[in-house]
Amino acid sequence: MATRKSTTIAADLAADSPLSLDELRAANAARTLAGLLAAMTPKQRLGAAALLAESTGRDVSSLLALFGRLVEEATPAPTPPAAPALPRRPRAAQLVASESNPRLFYIVRDHGRTCTCPGFRFHGRCKHSRAAVEQRRAQIAQLIVRARRQMAA
Repeated sequence: MATRKSTTIAADLAADSPLSLDELRAANAARTLAGLLAAMTPKQRLGAAALLAESTGRDVSSLLALFGRLVEEATPAPTPPAAPALPRRPRAAQLVASESNPRLFYIVRDHGRTCTCPGFRFHGRCKHSRAAVEQRRAQIAQLIVRARRQMAA
């Protein structure tokens, strides 16, 4: 639909100008002009309208109105505001000491899904991530035992 509007505006522009509508279409001038005008400041648009008015004999105010329509077409419609993002829960992270170098620690995140050690980067698994998974399973088992005790009491 934007091309239909551009063609209509191109026809308006060509009506009193020495250029034919076919020449405007061939050069795709309406679309190019709309993009150029959208990037111009109002003062630059006024200067362009004055230059075009001299060469075509059209009124500057009618050209400015035409430029305004072209810029309006070239400007995309505003998008509705996005829904607020859901708050992200913090990622669970553990520091795990290296067995080969006790001064070196690796970060295991998301209960063993990622680890910063070279082995995890290369293989996609490591003893640190397995230890974190086992530790998480033990925590869950303790929670289940506590819940069962509370329900039994």
